Amino acid sequence: MSCATRPLLPLAAVTAGLASGSALAAEWTFTPWSDFSTQTQQNPGLSSDENHKNDVSNGFAGTAGLGVVRKTEHLSLNLAPVIRAYRYADNASLDRDEEQLNFSFDWLGEKISWRAGANAARDTTLTSELGTTGLTQGNQRHETWSVSAGPSWSLTERWQLASNVGTSANRYPDEHDSLSNYSYSTALLSTTYVLNEKVVVSLYGTAGRLDSEGNGANTDDRSANVEVRYTLSPLSSVGASIGRSWVTSDAGRTQGLLYSVNASRVFEKGLLAFSMSRRQSPSGRALLTEADEARLSFVTQFTERLSATVGASYSKRRNVLQVFDVDLERVRYTRADVSLSWRMAPNWSLGFGGSYAIQQVGSAFLNDDLTGRGSEVRLGLSWNGDPYVR
Repeated sequence: MSCATRPLLPLAAVTAGLASGSALAAEWTFTPWSDFSTQTQQNPGLSSDENHKNDVSNGFAGTAGLGVVRKTEHLSLNLAPVIRAYRYADNASLDRDEEQLNFSFDWLGEKISWRAGANAARDTTLTSELGTTGLTQGNQRHETWSVSAGPSWSLTERWQLASNVGTSANRYPDEHDSLSNYSYSTALLSTTYVLNEKVVVSLYGTAGRLDSEGNGANTDDRSANVEVRYTLSPLSSVGASIGRSWVTSDAGRTQGLLYSVNASRVFEKGLLAFSMSRRQSPSGRALLTEADEARLSFVTQFTERLSATVGASYSKRRNVLQVFDVDLERVRYTRADVSLSWRMAPNWSLGFGGSYAIQQVGSAFLNDDLTGRGSEVRLGLSWNGDPYVR
């Protein structure tokens, strides 16, 4: 993973902001970017095998992306293609190419607005299975796509309704024995009410259908949730939600607790954010899993050109329903990252970073968890192109 890797949504937001001055003219804005890095990794597949725990690989990564935005008074279109390539001089089994495409559509009406999105990715199990199934020792192809769409209604200045439907598919063309193709369809209905300038309350319900092409059973899930968002000050806010889930399949049925807690604080030269949640999502074994996740991050700007990011995350997954012949009871994944970025020119930045990860995989057939540890040090150069307006 390169030093200057950045989320696609913030990039799209930046380019949208640059285009806002000419929104009424419906101009197209194109913003290219790229980064290149060299990295040294110890046990990149997080293998628990003693023979591989001390494996060290040196590699090179290159990433190129393009932010495309079209914005009018009522319409906003965002397209963000990204391609990545990884090459290792001393371990060709880690070589891989990955592609990703994100698209979003927003139409703003006086009372009714529409939002739609789609994305597709072609990566490998080194990326897709981290912290989910734990099957990261190989470098096998993974493909995924998803689409979603839905309207929102402004009933009053304070009250809003929204709905959304979506579907996604995950494929493993190499036909890994322990991984299965599956599709997952969801529907959401929510209502939000603004009590005052500080408190916002939301009620929402979800329904999902997991269709398995492997040994797992097809699964239906539903949930009902309430969420409260409180703005403490212009610089800090907190939010929390709690809900109940119901899951049924041929393997049985169960109920569960869902929740989330998040908080953020903006400082003069930094941002501190924390989140913790329990949610349900499918895994590469084509089974519905319960995921407990926690994240803590801190970003600071030392000077106009020098910034740093420190982050830590933890996740624990287990199958919602126990299926004997494909059961994987738990996967624990812990990761810590630190990075330093120096903007040496208006369009160029130099970055240095490191990370350390632990992955623990346990099942009903093992007395002890299989634990894999890995680390990475990387040095990268990134370029952000000037927006081109047409």
